[in-house]
Amino acid sequence: MKKALIVALLLSAFLISYSADGISVNWVIMTIGNSSLTYYDVERFYEFEKSSGDPKTTMDSVFDELLFLYGLKGIAEKNPNIKLQTDPQLVLGAITNITNSESQQLRLKLYNEYPDQFILLMEKEQIIDNLFFYEENLKTNLNIEITEEQRKQYFEKNKDKFIAPAKLDFIVFAAHPVDDTLAQLTKFENNMKAIAAYLSKSDNAQYIFDKYKSMNFTPYSGHSGLKYAYELVKDAKYPMEILGVAFEEKIQITATETIKIKEGKAFYIPQPIKLKNTKYPVYIVMKILKREKDKPMTYDEVKAMKDPNGQSQIDLILKTDYRMKMLRNYVIKKIKTGQILVTLFDQNYLKQYNTFINSDK
Repeated sequence: MKKALIVALLLSAFLISYSADGISVNWVIMTIGNSSLTYYDVERFYEFEKSSGDPKTTMDSVFDELLFLYGLKGIAEKNPNIKLQTDPQLVLGAITNITNSESQQLRLKLYNEYPDQFILLMEKEQIIDNLFFYEENLKTNLNIEITEEQRKQYFEKNKDKFIAPAKLDFIVFAAHPVDDTLAQLTKFENNMKAIAAYLSKSDNAQYIFDKYKSMNFTPYSGHSGLKYAYELVKDAKYPMEILGVAFEEKIQITATETIKIKEGKAFYIPQPIKLKNTKYPVYIVMKILKREKDKPMTYDEVKAMKDPNGQSQIDLILKTDYRMKMLRNYVIKKIKTGQILVTLFDQNYLKQYNTFINSDK
C-alpha cells in the first residue's frame, strides 16, 4: 500500500500532461508549502516578465523570483490573519482606478494575457504588506536611516540608470487647406510661409492665432512649453508624426532640397504630413526653441529627486532594496528551518535552488 502511494505521488509530480505525440509538455519541478511549481509556471512567468518590458529577464531570474513568491505564499498559508483578495472584479477595479491611461492600458493588457501571473504579483504585494503588519520580527527591523555613503555607493554602481530624459520646447502651427482650389491653395501656402517668416523673428504664438483666425489650425497648434519628451508622448496631445519632426535633425523635401532643423529657426514643410488618426493630412510650420538630449545625471541631481510625497528617490530605492532583502532572507530562513516544506522533484533545478537558498549569506 505504501509503495503504491509513493508511485502515485511520483506520477502526479511528473506526468501532468502530454502533447499529441506523447511527449511530456509540463511537469512539477517542486512543491513549496501547499503550492506546486511547474515548468509551465516558470515559462509563463518568463513570458509575462518579458511582456512587462524587463530586458534583463532570464529563465534563471524568473525561477529565483518564483521561489521567493511561492515562499511568501507558504508563509501566508500558515498565518490566519493574512486574507488575500484576488477576485477578478477587484483586480479589474484596481487596474481601472489608475489615472495614467498608458499605464492602465498596459496593466489591462497584461492581465488579459497573463491573468494568473498578474494575480500572483498582486498576492505578493498583499502578503508583503500583511507580513510587515503582523510579523514582529520584520517590524522591528523596518525603520532604517540611509547614510550619505550608502547613497554615493548606490549611485556609483548604478550611474547608467540615472539618465535625464530629453526635453523639448517648440512652437507648431498645423493646418490643412479649406479646399483644393488653386486660389485656396495659393492663399494657404502664402499664409504658412508668412507664419514661418514671423516666427523666425518672434516667439509670440498668440499673434499668429490673432492674425490668422481664418486658418484651420489643429487643437495642438501653439507653444508646447519646455517638457520632457516622455510627457509630450504620454499626454497624447501631439500626434507622433509631429513629435517625430521635432526630434529630427533634418527633413528631406526633394532629392536636392533639405531643411536643416536648428534651435531658434522656424521652417515650413511644403508637403502634407499624413497622420494616423485624422481624416486630413496637415502642413506645418515649426520652430524649435530648445532641445536637450538625454544626458547622465550628476549625484547632486539624483540626490535632489523627490517622489510625490517629498521623499528622496534614492533613499526610497535603498529602503525598498533593504526591505526586499530582509523579506527574502526571512523566506529562506523559514525554508531552512523546515517551517516551509520544499520538495524538489526535478534535479535539473537543484543548482538554481541552491543559489536561492544560499543567497542570504
